[in-house]
Amino acid sequence: MNRYINPYRLFQGCIVPNWLLRRIEISSTAKLAYGRLIQYAGKDGLAYPSYATMARELAVSSRQAIRLIGELTQAGLLAAVSRERGDGGATSNAYQFVDHIWMHESEPSDTSDTIPVPSQTQAPLSLVSPKENHSEENPLKHNISFDHFYSKYPRHVAKAAAERAWKTLHPNEELQKVILADIDRRIRIDWANRAKELWPHPATYLNGKRWQDEPEQPVDPYAHRNSFWDERPSGPPPDAPFLPK
Repeated sequence: MNRYINPYRLFQGCIVPNWLLRRIEISSTAKLAYGRLIQYAGKDGLAYPSYATMARELAVSSRQAIRLIGELTQAGLLAAVSRERGDGGATSNAYQFVDHIWMHESEPSDTSDTIPVPSQTQAPLSLVSPKENHSEENPLKHNISFDHFYSKYPRHVAKAAAERAWKTLHPNEELQKVILADIDRRIRIDWANRAKELWPHPATYLNGKRWQDEPEQPVDPYAHRNSFWDERPSGPPPDAPFLPK
């Protein structure tokens, strides 16, 4: 017969924040690595376990541990800080946790892990240069780029859904140019003769990555009708009823 336990406050372990669990952009193992790094963070907000330690704690190889830290760093969730020993030699990096925009997003029906937005007067921890600290993740820059997209998109509906799709996509400057150029082409060519209510919502356009679609071929609305009259035989159709004169 099975025995049962009450897990409430029973175990000690790493915590993966709910906002990170929901992200499909990050692998499950990298999420676990982030939670384990949180446990190593000190009062200064830095964590500096070696790759060997992370590999042992996560039951992966050292090479895999390096890839997981790289995945989190490339996603803008961590920033590496170089450290030196007392004799001037290099030692393992420390990692600073970046105040990422994902932390301040929440699902409409989920308020279980609401995280307060830092005060505008609070000075950020500046142990690394702005470039290393991933300043390009600034939410203000993100909002400006979305507003620019939304103003260019010809159908202004479901703005909140469109903004969520934009945040999930998180396009860089080059991709933003591709998207805006595609919208301009569609307005002039693909959607020119289409009723506005048939244009996709902006969120549908972003979620479907519609800028990757093949350009639509122009259709002559009179092509079928002209062909019908050109090929129509003279005289009544063969199944027409006989009408006496």
